Amino acid sequence: MTQTISTPLIGIIANSTSLVNRQDLVEELGEPHNGFFNSLKFKFKDMLGEIVPLDIQPNDILEKTGFETGKKAMFYAVKYLVEAGAKVICFTASTKRLPGKFGQEIKKLYPEIIFTIGDNSTMISFIALMNHFLSKLDKENDAVACLGAGFLGEQAIGTFLKHGFKKVTLLSEQRVDCFPPGISVINSLENLPRDLKFLAGCSHKYQINPKTFSTLFAELAVIVDVCVPPVVNFDVYKALPLGVSRYDAGDFYLRDVKYQFKPSILRFPEPHFWYGCFTEAVMLNMAYQDGCKLSNYNFFEINSQNKELINGYLKKEDVLVPVINFFNPIGQGTIPF
Repeated sequence: MTQTISTPLIGIIANSTSLVNRQDLVEELGEPHNGFFNSLKFKFKDMLGEIVPLDIQPNDILEKTGFETGKKAMFYAVKYLVEAGAKVICFTASTKRLPGKFGQEIKKLYPEIIFTIGDNSTMISFIALMNHFLSKLDKENDAVACLGAGFLGEQAIGTFLKHGFKKVTLLSEQRVDCFPPGISVINSLENLPRDLKFLAGCSHKYQINPKTFSTLFAELAVIVDVCVPPVVNFDVYKALPLGVSRYDAGDFYLRDVKYQFKPSILRFPEPHFWYGCFTEAVMLNMAYQDGCKLSNYNFFEINSQNKELINGYLKKEDVLVPVINFFNPIGQGTIPF
């Protein structure tokens, strides 16, 4: 029989997604201190949560100085959340890189805390949206592609192969050896095929030229964008041909999430939308409260053990997967999970 534990705080560490978003955070929360802002507070049922934004921009950590600045702020933010009562802490967006591989350094400092990068829940939602659109395509003739070969990029390629697509392209600046023959691996946006029917955006580090990018797509093509900030930003989206659709991926719709701050500060058009990584923090907090032995899991990777645990809580909470473009949210829908 599992022991029920008193309700801990849900801890989430994030970063501003742009300089404009940083100014929104300043107006909402005041100036940052020790490299991070005051928290955005939310509630899920009887659980309280706090989102702590670090004062870094998405690509700052790609440079040594920015990485060191972000890492220092991350340690301060974790200390704050632990002292506030968090038992589960999720690193989201660009902050996922700061704890290092498998988070060994931060785990050593706080062995009693469960840390996650939230990729399992993000992936679950992302693949659900991919399946929704891929099931309608011609597996033999339609060209599909993925930008980025990280955790989510690997899952996207695996999903293409599971559906049986024959014309698959992967854009990666690093050497990739883990995929079967037949996948075209390229290292430049300029080498993408010009008749794409589906594109999975899994890395926001590419500098996209809107005019050139708009020539890549076949009629009625679909872009599924899982990145924060997005691969296809607003300027690129505006340049897309009529008939090409773009959707934000990796998110959930949670009826029981409540907060007082403006949804737009998280890029959401209205309350109840929630990022997949944020959702993982909520579900793992519920699991912790139920007495699950979360120390037996490694939430810095995507694996079947993690997915099985998180899937169970997602289904119990009756969440929905949004079919939505946050740049133009009118008339969008949801997929039952």
